[in-house]
Amino acid sequence: MGMANNDESLTVKDAATLLGGHPETIRRLARKGSIPAFKLGRDWRFNRQALTEWAESHSLNEVSSKVLIVDDEKAFRETTRIFLETDGYEVTTAANGDDGLRLARKDEPDIVLLDLIMPGISGVDFLKELHKMYPDIPVIMITAWPDAEIISEAMEYAPITLLPKPASREVIIKAINRTLLGSLAINQ
Repeated sequence: MGMANNDESLTVKDAATLLGGHPETIRRLARKGSIPAFKLGRDWRFNRQALTEWAESHSLNEVSSKVLIVDDEKAFRETTRIFLETDGYEVTTAANGDDGLRLARKDEPDIVLLDLIMPGISGVDFLKELHKMYPDIPVIMITAWPDAEIISEAMEYAPITLLPKPASREVIIKAINRTLLGSLAINQ
């Protein structure tokens, strides 16, 4: 009985292993209807044959990931938006935390690039509210002011990757890709 067959139902973890992605990425894609999945109880399940057939003609990398950039520096927002869109990401930008939360409520991002120090609500307060809506969204904090206390407080609310500002295009894209594919050991 224990042999795998094509009608086998896979868990999120099994599907992530099969597709080479992170379990949270697989859950998000299932919620959006981007990959063949069905609900069983509170979590998603996947038919091995349907998922294998999907994988033959698709890639996790070609499913456009939604990036929300929340930063008060217009030059950083626009430059980062342009190079991420060039690399195939769907990008939304916000100049402050309030606008960022409004955009996140309207359309769930796959990942957030967040400045910690902004006028209005702080990056930490943004994270608290984001965590209430979407507890598992990965966040990349990009800050010129790495304050240990603020960073420690922020890490309570989401899986966090920290990058210094300024960060190069290559560093940002690598951090996004690794975070979305689950290659980083975040909050383990």
